[in-house]
Amino acid sequence: MKKKIYKKFIIRSLIFSFMLSVVFLLVVLIFRFYQINNQLKQKNIYTLNIIKCDEYKCNIEEWANDINKESSFANFIIHKNGFFIDISNEFIDSSFNYSDINFLKEYEKNPQIYKSLTSEEWFLYTDSLILDNKKYYIMLGIAKNVPWRLYGLKEDASNLLKNEMARFKNEIKNKTQYSKNKRLDFLKNLNTKADAFQIVREDGKVMNWNWGIPAFLPKEYFKNIENLNFKNFKIERIDKNLYLFRVDKNSYLYTISGEKFANLFDLLPMITIFMLAFLLINLFFKKIFIKRLILENIPDISLEEALKKGENEIIEFKSKDSLKFPDTLLKSICSMANTSGGVIFIGVKDNGELDPIQFENYKELDLIKSKLTNFIRNSITPVPVVKIEDIYLNHNKVIFKLKIGEFYDALYSFNGMFYRRLGASDIPMDFYYLRSISIM
Repeated sequence: MKKKIYKKFIIRSLIFSFMLSVVFLLVVLIFRFYQINNQLKQKNIYTLNIIKCDEYKCNIEEWANDINKESSFANFIIHKNGFFIDISNEFIDSSFNYSDINFLKEYEKNPQIYKSLTSEEWFLYTDSLILDNKKYYIMLGIAKNVPWRLYGLKEDASNLLKNEMARFKNEIKNKTQYSKNKRLDFLKNLNTKADAFQIVREDGKVMNWNWGIPAFLPKEYFKNIENLNFKNFKIERIDKNLYLFRVDKNSYLYTISGEKFANLFDLLPMITIFMLAFLLINLFFKKIFIKRLILENIPDISLEEALKKGENEIIEFKSKDSLKFPDTLLKSICSMANTSGGVIFIGVKDNGELDPIQFENYKELDLIKSKLTNFIRNSITPVPVVKIEDIYLNHNKVIFKLKIGEFYDALYSFNGMFYRRLGASDIPMDFYYLRSISIM
């Protein structure tokens, strides 16, 4: 019995601790989610209020000159036509870092001037190369007139862009030749003498870009952002981390901000720590849990069922007078606890006739139960597992139902004697019986 109870206790403690750990972790993550989500919302809304746009142009002067731009504004700012007002290299592997290949192709043959809806003018030039059997587009840009530069560029930058493109492509080819990384991660760490650039894979995935380069989000990805608007957020896995992205919009702009939400490899240690903490709590309340497990093994026999079956090894009837002269009652509790446990009904005679306990008020009833509990504690060693339930016949008559748990650690004795159940009788244990149990 002891091994069985302890096995149940260990299994339930592990399951209970694991489930509580997962629930507790979810609570922590939900709290963190709302905290981050509110911070991202503030950045997005602040950005929407600073940048003024209509169908064809945007005024970004106040935004461009803000010294707290890196921390206060959204990571991605996109006009409803797909134009990136601002882009982030911080989330290079997110689903928002895609660039429209068709826009890049327009500048393949020769450098051309592009005027954006933010009133910026750029010299743009695009070329391509094959890396690892995939085509990559490279766009270089030199700012001609931009709000963040005091003086505009008057001379033609076409030759400068072509020469820089040739140098840049050779640098990429050389690094590809000596790189063992098939993901071409080195593309994320390149720099150029041009004011801005972007490297885009043939499917539109951005491998690297820096602030300012004109770019458009592909239409199919722009639709994904529009579909997000009903819930305003998206959780993405990037390498070993989970990132939370929030989307907000007004009539002409979409703002997207992101932040690391959780590290997948940190979740397992967190669950382990929580689980160990809850296991310690289980051990601290071990007696309470084991008491419940012991009582679970006892059949829940109703009064009607007991009256039909009559007294047997696990059913015993005691009259109300047994509360005044409790020796026979205590002997039955001791013998049942030393055998297979059982149920004792106090307020029923041996022949099955009801003999309920009468009381005037609930205070008196509590006093009767308290005396019974004290009898058990003071007379039986060690104290057995007993649960007292009330079966009310009317407002002042009750029958006590005592569920007696089977022993799991040590035999119980009443007045120095060990008793066991044999049929419907309580008999003392002899030396040979005690010895046989100790051997088992």
